[in-house]
Amino acid sequence: MNMRASPLIFAAAMAVAGCGDVTSAVPQTTELRLVNAVVNLNTTTAPGNEIDILIDSSTAPPGTEKLAMNTARDYAELSVGIHSYVARISGLTPPGSNLFRVLLRSHFTGAARGFTMYVVGINPATGEPAASAIQAAVIFDDRFVPRTVNGTLQARFKVVNVAPYASGPTGTGAQVNIYLSPGTTPLSTVANLAPQTSSAVFFRSGSAYVNAAAGDYVLTLATTAGVVLKSVPVSLGSGDVRTFVLMNTGPVVAPATAGPGNHTIMTLVDADF
Repeated sequence: MNMRASPLIFAAAMAVAGCGDVTSAVPQTTELRLVNAVVNLNTTTAPGNEIDILIDSSTAPPGTEKLAMNTARDYAELSVGIHSYVARISGLTPPGSNLFRVLLRSHFTGAARGFTMYVVGINPATGEPAASAIQAAVIFDDRFVPRTVNGTLQARFKVVNVAPYASGPTGTGAQVNIYLSPGTTPLSTVANLAPQTSSAVFFRSGSAYVNAAAGDYVLTLATTAGVVLKSVPVSLGSGDVRTFVLMNTGPVVAPATAGPGNHTIMTLVDADF
């Protein structure tokens, strides 16, 4: 499943499946969650790591002000239709300075159970970021009931990769693999483990959902070369639907290398059943 697919696909599917008055059958709102994954290197004019996200030129909900780095603003209602999205570093004078490029212009937001917009990239130490430096990754969240095995609800999760420094000092991002193992002790190597089937997660994208029985696990995210970026204990309950987000805690400057010290995993609650 392509986790970056536009919610328009789901709106179209619902319209086709409906009968009678199609207009009344299709929900007119969806829910949007916002995540700040921007690494801000501009410590002179913008010492903070907070951003504003403007939706249709406004920070009023579902937009937001002063969203801290590596934090999320929970789902808020958004009307179905065409919207524009812009982000900027908070607190600059005038407010339009260091305004990131328009992340999504004239983006159609369709009816769905919810989706998340990750603002991701690197704000340079000086000047305005290049057009491709900071982008929006729009990822659909499958907020439906997990499958039942032997009469018990399982848990389900996906991984989103928005860590530009997973590649090291280049800041261009890297493909990562997902490892899920029983226990509570973080791992320093994945040499003897097999990654989850079809678990490769490209930069600025999300994996397919992984099903698991309720229990205590260690979630390890590593590059395809086997470099562990972060390994953390996670507890999955029956009926949990979660998103685990790989993010940077700051830049990786040569000769340093990417690893657990400069990465973190944030947990987002998609749904509980």
